[in-house]
Amino acid sequence: MYSVNYRISKDDAQTIYRTIGAGYLQTVMDPKIQEAVKGVTAKYNAEKLVEQRGTLSAQIEEVLKESLTPYNIEVVSTSLANIDFTDAFTNAVEAKQVAEQNKLRAQTEQEQAIIEANAAAERQVIQAQANADSAVLAAKADAEVQQIGADAAEYAGKKDAAILSNIGEQMTKYPGLEKYYYYQNWNGKLPETI
Repeated sequence: MYSVNYRISKDDAQTIYRTIGAGYLQTVMDPKIQEAVKGVTAKYNAEKLVEQRGTLSAQIEEVLKESLTPYNIEVVSTSLANIDFTDAFTNAVEAKQVAEQNKLRAQTEQEQAIIEANAAAERQVIQAQANADSAVLAAKADAEVQQIGADAAEYAGKKDAAILSNIGEQMTKYPGLEKYYYYQNWNGKLPETI
């Protein structure tokens, strides 16, 4: 069912009655409406008619405006109230639309899951790289600490060797020096056990 709201141009009302007559509705409008509705609906298959009612109505209105303007009839608005198909057909179209929506939702969910999995994998790779870099830095730091410790021990050993060497030379040079140091460091007590 298709309804049309229209008005006749006030200036040309007499022309319409003179040329077309009082039956302008049956003579001009009904055939033009049927022609526009049939012409536009023929471009759609039945499934698209159900899906795209708004587009269909707008296209019919545009065709009607063009075809009725020469008759000084102005189309104010139109409405596609009902496209009647069998219940089975309408249910089939609706079921197909629901299936398409479900398919799109499933695709979207799958794409989202893939994005999340890729992000999680990338985070794991970044974390593994950070752990590896941290382990390398820790190993380098440990090696440097061990090298510093070894260098310090070597230095201490050389220092002690130099001191002992110096003491040895002094003892050789001054034979009573050992007793002198002994007496200098003696606390005045005799040992309790010998």
